[in-house]
Amino acid sequence: MEQLNSKIIGEYFDKINLKEEKDRDEFFKKIDEKHGVNLTQNLDLAVSLRKDNGSGKIYNVKNKDLETSMDFAGYYHDLYRQFFTWLMKFKEEEGLNLDGKKILDLGCDNGITTCFVAMLYPNSQIVAVDKCKKGIKCAEEIAQNLGIKNVRFESVDAKKVDKFFKDEKFDVVLSNRSMLEITNLPKLKNFWSIDEVEDSIVVANSVLKFFRSVEKVMADDAKLITFERLDGLEEILNFTKSMRECGLYIDTENMCKVQFEELSDVEQMPVIIFDKKEKEEIGFYKFIEIYNNLPILNKQKDMEDEFKIELEFKSLGEKELVYGTQIDYKTGVGSERREVWKAGDKFVCYKYSNVGKRELITENVDKDKTIDEIRNMSNFIGRIGHKVTEYNSIKEREQLVK
Repeated sequence: MEQLNSKIIGEYFDKINLKEEKDRDEFFKKIDEKHGVNLTQNLDLAVSLRKDNGSGKIYNVKNKDLETSMDFAGYYHDLYRQFFTWLMKFKEEEGLNLDGKKILDLGCDNGITTCFVAMLYPNSQIVAVDKCKKGIKCAEEIAQNLGIKNVRFESVDAKKVDKFFKDEKFDVVLSNRSMLEITNLPKLKNFWSIDEVEDSIVVANSVLKFFRSVEKVMADDAKLITFERLDGLEEILNFTKSMRECGLYIDTENMCKVQFEELSDVEQMPVIIFDKKEKEEIGFYKFIEIYNNLPILNKQKDMEDEFKIELEFKSLGEKELVYGTQIDYKTGVGSERREVWKAGDKFVCYKYSNVGKRELITENVDKDKTIDEIRNMSNFIGRIGHKVTEYNSIKEREQLVK
């Protein structure tokens, strides 16, 4: 079945002329040579700032015609492939039957996802929206070339779907890396520990307004399927809390993580499904446990989990802080702590920052030697201009400016 699904996806890519790109330099060189303009810096900036409101201009550039749009889409070739693989796998194994349903593709861009879903579910009616008119034109051209009849495209600001679809309800709303580009989640403050994360969550009114507009066009038993570039568990929690405020609840049973290559770099994004069935709120500790145990589609490498190490440190039980230093970097990249703790009959070294980095050493930690190493390294860092403060107790540490 996997070979058949892969063949179906490959044939679809061939039909729309979506080519796989693996080398970053070759990709940008090809774009410049073929299209005769220097678009690489604009594209690269737009990709790195996907959620920035100003990135919308790049969509008019890359979607100036279908050929250019497909050339740019090569950047996301494996992302599309893995997401489509999940759609087909979910359809087969979980019994998610979307055939005959009314589906809204939110932020459809050039219609690559829309048209694949339309082909996958020929008895469904798909409506796709995007405010980029050039993207809509490319999407309509793909559908026409493929002879797809069960889809229509509308040039609509996704933030106003409830105003446009006043009398329509959808069984499924689909977002392939679009919701975070449509609206910005507030940037969370820096935090030292898991305990501080939930307190730092800010549910912004602008985000709620958008999510509520989506909720209004969903039928009572509808599902919202999202595949988003959420940076870290804290941002995922922010996203799910905002959804919850709007009456959309996370379905943890059907979540997964998808790994894909993006010009030779391995990336990972979660597939999250929401519905209107009210569920008990999940605390952050429980959510971390759930997220760490999620199945990973196309796993290519272990991705760093900054909270798993902290949970391991907490699991050591009763501990006593022996020595520590806090380094406040003048470059504005956050602060770091390096500490020695007595845990039972042994010592451990715990290094962590307020921007997510964690390291725990539990074996063969010599107290005096480790303290000397931390002090020497901290002194060196202090000599090159960063602020270093020593402490010998939690009370002393609490007096430091965070």
